[in-house]
Amino acid sequence: MLGVRARDAYLTAAEVVERLDTLATTSPVHEGAGVNRLARDGDGWVLRLGEREIRARTVVVATGGENVQRIPALAG
Repeated sequence: MLGVRARDAYLTAAEVVERLDTLATTSPVHEGAGVNRLARDGDGWVLRLGEREIRARTVVVATGGENVQRIPALAG
């Protein structure tokens, strides 16, 4: 979240970059992680990465390249 602002107030470019940088450095991002299993767990998710298990409220599955999506077969 970029923070609460007044309805018609806007951040400067430098403020947006600073807030995105803070968000990126404080968020647990696992790039290139091989996920063996992804399952619902109440209002969140459980991911199995080899022997590790991660619980998360939100999961972003980013696939494909540029503007070409690649939808995994299990998404059906």
